[in-house]
Amino acid sequence: MLIEIERGRRHTLQQIRDLAARYGNRIEITEGTGVFDTIHVIGDTRGFGEREDYVRSLPGVRAFFRAASGYANIARTIRGKSGQAQRRERRIVEVPGLDGKVRRIGAGKHIFLVGPDSPQTLEQTLAIAKMARAIGERLGVLDRMILRGGAFKP
Repeated sequence: MLIEIERGRRHTLQQIRDLAARYGNRIEITEGTGVFDTIHVIGDTRGFGEREDYVRSLPGVRAFFRAASGYANIARTIRGKSGQAQRRERRIVEVPGLDGKVRRIGAGKHIFLVGPDSPQTLEQTLAIAKMARAIGERLGVLDRMILRGGAFKP
């Protein structure tokens, strides 16, 4: 779950932290670029989520979002229990390709996700894949390319 909160609302932050702990969750805070910070509630958030109305009513709470279970928290800079800014370790995600090679996202080299936003036909997707492959070979980055495809919209 994600909660946007006005920066400097220490009492509200403490109430959210206490509520999260009561349900066995922990929180991390990502400092925003404006006047709001984002609180990430981490763990099994079903119990915490039942208190959504309460959390929304707290002073300084701007928004409350339920993230899908597959949501990956990718913030690099967080604030822990002490309130100190910390940099997270780099997370490496391995994606096996159809060619048998594994692409490592987050391992220090750029990965290129290429392909159509919304392919209309299989032929269109294959044509784009061939073009992407040719560009990848020409630039020497074929081993770091992943073909993506948006939702099929016939």
